[in-house]
Amino acid sequence: MDDELKPESFINFSLGYDSDENNDYSLLLDYEFSEFQHLGFYYAKNSSPTSSSSTRSYILSASTSSYEKFSIDANISFIEIPDTLETRSLSNAFNLNLVNWHFSVGPKLSVLTFFLDDRRQNKFNIDAKGAELAISYFGFEKLYFSGNYFKNTFSKKPIFLEASVFNSLATNTMQKIRIISQINNIASNLEEQRISLTVGRYANWGNFDFTWSYVELFNVAQWLDFAVLAPLQETTYINSFSSSASYDINKNVNLGMILGMQTLSSKNDKLFFTSISTGYRW
Repeated sequence: MDDELKPESFINFSLGYDSDENNDYSLLLDYEFSEFQHLGFYYAKNSSPTSSSSTRSYILSASTSSYEKFSIDANISFIEIPDTLETRSLSNAFNLNLVNWHFSVGPKLSVLTFFLDDRRQNKFNIDAKGAELAISYFGFEKLYFSGNYFKNTFSKKPIFLEASVFNSLATNTMQKIRIISQINNIASNLEEQRISLTVGRYANWGNFDFTWSYVELFNVAQWLDFAVLAPLQETTYINSFSSSASYDINKNVNLGMILGMQTLSSKNDKLFFTSISTGYRW
């Protein structure tokens, strides 16, 4: 281990906004409780002008030293859209840290609870099992590269979507379409598959990078055998392009900015997004 490496904790706060007038803010606290051993807490809230509910995310994390050859990360997360959706997840990452390379592989287990009324009585669960593979290379003097692949598999069709139960709740085709549309809107941010590639460069003042990502979204309607629902059964995917930069004001304080654009397969419109952040290390 390099004797010049200094242990550090940090706190980061960010604000985000997009062209659909959604806004969000997040707080990240990473505390070093022992030499290069970390505990973390993350909170984020996303608000939309088209919805009265806000999405809230909470993550607790722990990690061993990334300066050792082998390290482990663990995360427990909870995502909530009040009276609509709750997601509980447990994930781990097993890391191999070499001089110029970083390899990581880890499982992720999630339970998704959908609420179909504000009394939280009409609900059903879906289990998800996922895994992520990540590779990074830092062998060049100023350039670095990374790639990630994530895949989720979902449990069998829940009882709620069995024909007899579903038909008792939705007695005509329009009701069926409305219910499935509601579920799809709830699940619109649930990833079934994700690929991302990043290329970045270090500079005297900090660093900047460019990222492309492709995401396929989970679609509950694919489980249903109703011809009239065919338009809802198509796979929805997101292509995103973003650029981020981090500027070091001094050894303790830094500023960050992200600019990006994404396209959704079900829409012709482009979504533009941005965020700014500030962090403090000690």
